[in-house]
Amino acid sequence: MTGTQDIKLSRAHPDVKRLLAATYPEYKGRTINLKERNTYRPAAYWSGGTRYEFVILRLADYAAVNLTHSYDNPFEDKAHESYSIPDGCAVVETGFFCGKPLGIRIYVNSNTFPKALESAQ
Repeated sequence: MTGTQDIKLSRAHPDVKRLLAATYPEYKGRTINLKERNTYRPAAYWSGGTRYEFVILRLADYAAVNLTHSYDNPFEDKAHESYSIPDGCAVVETGFFCGKPLGIRIYVNSNTFPKALESAQ
């Protein structure tokens, strides 16, 4: 069931508040979406006014997963590869698209999606 529609989440929900506090505490907007996706391409560099930032979060304890590589250099192959999203983890993404803020997008894999959806409602 990969490729579902974005599910809008309320920032007032306790789990969403905790997730934002662990990833982007400075975020004050209201656009927060949950989406099922099994892979993620961590392109964290500027390209034509667009840039994404991301944090991988372990949902069991809301701890950030340390990465062994930086993905902010577009001249490195690793910045263009797709990686599997692990079970029990979420990729929490924000950034700018054509210079405009994106809001928060939360990606989880198909095994984690039902639990994340149940928790968010």
